[in-house]
Amino acid sequence: MKTSAKILFCFFILLVFQKETEAQFHAQYYIQFRYKKSNYDLQNPLAYLSQRAIDRRTKQNISFDSLDLPVVKYYLDSIKNHSTKICGITKWLNGAVIEVSDSSQLLYLINYFSFVKSFKKVKLAEKSTLQSKFSAEQLTKFNPSLNCCANNSNYGWAANQITQMHGEDLHSQNFKGNGMQIAILDGGFTNIQKNSSFQNLWQEGRIAGFRNFVFQTDSVFTDAEHGGAVLSIMGVNLPNIFVGTAPQATFYLFETEDNFSENSSEEYFWSMGAEAADSIGVDLINSSLGYTTFDAGLNNHQWATDMDGKSNPSAIAASIAGSKGILVCVAAGNSGNSSWHYISSPADADNILTMGSVDINRKHSTFSSWGPSADRRVKPDVCTMGENTIVVGESNTLNIGSGTSFASPLLCGMAACLWQKYPNKSAAEIRQAIRQCSHLFASPNDSMGYGIPDFRIADMLLSGINNPLFDENNKPFLFPNPSPENCSIYSFSNADQQAYAELYDLSGKLITTKYFNANRNTFEVYYWNELKTIVKGLYLIRFRINNNTYNLKWVKE
Repeated sequence: MKTSAKILFCFFILLVFQKETEAQFHAQYYIQFRYKKSNYDLQNPLAYLSQRAIDRRTKQNISFDSLDLPVVKYYLDSIKNHSTKICGITKWLNGAVIEVSDSSQLLYLINYFSFVKSFKKVKLAEKSTLQSKFSAEQLTKFNPSLNCCANNSNYGWAANQITQMHGEDLHSQNFKGNGMQIAILDGGFTNIQKNSSFQNLWQEGRIAGFRNFVFQTDSVFTDAEHGGAVLSIMGVNLPNIFVGTAPQATFYLFETEDNFSENSSEEYFWSMGAEAADSIGVDLINSSLGYTTFDAGLNNHQWATDMDGKSNPSAIAASIAGSKGILVCVAAGNSGNSSWHYISSPADADNILTMGSVDINRKHSTFSSWGPSADRRVKPDVCTMGENTIVVGESNTLNIGSGTSFASPLLCGMAACLWQKYPNKSAAEIRQAIRQCSHLFASPNDSMGYGIPDFRIADMLLSGINNPLFDENNKPFLFPNPSPENCSIYSFSNADQQAYAELYDLSGKLITTKYFNANRNTFEVYYWNELKTIVKGLYLIRFRINNNTYNLKWVKE
């Protein structure tokens, strides 16, 4: 560029940024670096990844690449030397969010550092005029309080939202997330360090770490109640009162949402949180955050051009996280009734599971955002009960909330339990099993995707059994078999009827019988709990349903 042209360009930039220089608040910019000539070696990943992260990749045959390498230190030092505040660094996107109070600092970076490829403003130098994205998901107190027992279910008030997915089946096999690590990317976790409902997580060391990526501090316990509600859906364990979907899992709490504004800088903070989760070695990420429009329209997204999983920073980062062997669970968004209507970002990402919401009657929630993605992939992937979901609030009360924010952790926690049972499966295999076990898998749509998961079927699929929903013969079968306690009979019913089962020993002696109520056109599991006291051995079960009789061999171990 000629000197005169440079002067004109600089003068133009100064005019554009003059208002920000005078403002009370500082603007933020995203600086994109041109190169990634790192001093780190791909053959020595322990220099920048934990052993757990390395093990996760190794188990899933995932190689290391340049995305794993840290941003070049020289770039960051050069920026710092010119009194520019670095608000965060993203290695996957190879850039940094910076804050400047004087536009001449930005001009210097642009004109004199060849490693700076481009820049864009990502946060205004003024207060936000938009409501918090959590305003539509305000929690309301639920009566009775935590001091009251809900019912006879071990899950207490969480029973409906777990049993709708048949998550109780994995829990009954003692797969409750033990040893699984989940990172929650959210807007804050107010008071969970004081809230008695979360004390078992602290006492058992299952809050493994926390970080605020917006302000680069460890303060995550004051800014928003939302993240605590999300954590409760997975991690709280109060038998007969409220039990989460992964009550024995370990959690990292990451605040990536700026609760005081709505700016595209938050998408880069999301990437930073996901990168940290990857480096630590977590198994799953849950995020109930989504981005569509921003303050003053700065960097607004458009569905047709941006929601393809490849255009928005948070979606790019989510796709990368999925490619690194993490099971990423993301809320679809709550725009079903708005002019936007579609999913938000990073819900449009590839290599992830996007969750929509249904009510207790398995009907699509009207607020739940619609798919597909702009490149016509099925979105949402699946749906869980995000409408009138029971959560634990910051004041240690049971609350009700509605939003895909609550659908996502319901699924994420159950996915952790499923993966615990099948630790040698890849994140991609777990994702696919969850899609395939959902009730609309054969005919997905734009409101519910593949439908509501049935984790009994996901369990079967990963064990090598074909999906019974697509078995033309619909023959009953036992699963698991052998089994240590009760006997579970899986069968399709073609009418409202009573199914009838008889148990015989090897001598042909009838030991006991049982009737089961069966509903028309449903695939159901029938738990023969009375057989827990039966001695170990080989038995014959004669099962009558759909005007047919089936002979099934059962091994009690």
